Amino acid sequence: MIGELYRQRALVWAFANRDFSTRYRSSVLGWAWSLLQPLATLLVYSAVFSLVFRIQAPPLGSDPDRTNFAAFLFTGMVTFNLFSGLLMLSMTQLKSNGELLRKVHFPAWTPILGASVVQLVQVALELIVLVAMFLWLGNIGITWLIAIPVLIATAMFGQGVGLMLSVVNARYGDVQYIVQVILQALYFLTPILYPLALVEGTADWLPRSSRRTR
Repeated sequence: MIGELYRQRALVWAFANRDFSTRYRSSVLGWAWSLLQPLATLLVYSAVFSLVFRIQAPPLGSDPDRTNFAAFLFTGMVTFNLFSGLLMLSMTQLKSNGELLRKVHFPAWTPILGASVVQLVQVALELIVLVAMFLWLGNIGITWLIAIPVLIATAMFGQGVGLMLSVVNARYGDVQYIVQVILQALYFLTPILYPLALVEGTADWLPRSSRRTR
């Protein structure tokens, strides 16, 4: 598989370039929207949950008196965006490239990986902002190395699920809308917008794995 991936790397990159050029083609700000959208969401959710609902974020590091809800929220958003973005993009590529696949013979997984490259670039930009935020807060340490395998595993899981669902979605178009609803529910059921301690005693019916976002 790795050898085949290497042989098809030019085709994967060609599909990635196509998606790079078309994602924000008609907008004035272009790829700036890849950061403006999550930052705008971060601003709204931070205002609602920290100012209106008065939700207290977990401590930063070992200091119980240092908290920052925006940093807590953005960490979860970046991780969830990595998973959901790769899943949704992978799932829809076979259907959106169906006409091309019928006319030209090439591996069906190449446009899926090409779209994934674009999503990974967007998440990388978000990670740069996240790291800059924690540097400003003075909360960067050796434990950040744990984030590397966690993010890699999250990306591989989202990519794998997306590849499997792409086959089903190519035949039954309803699948992508069902998955969108499930992802939206997971976004609010997992501790992204609120700390786990807030629901520790009242959400025992949730699987433990769904409460380990970070």
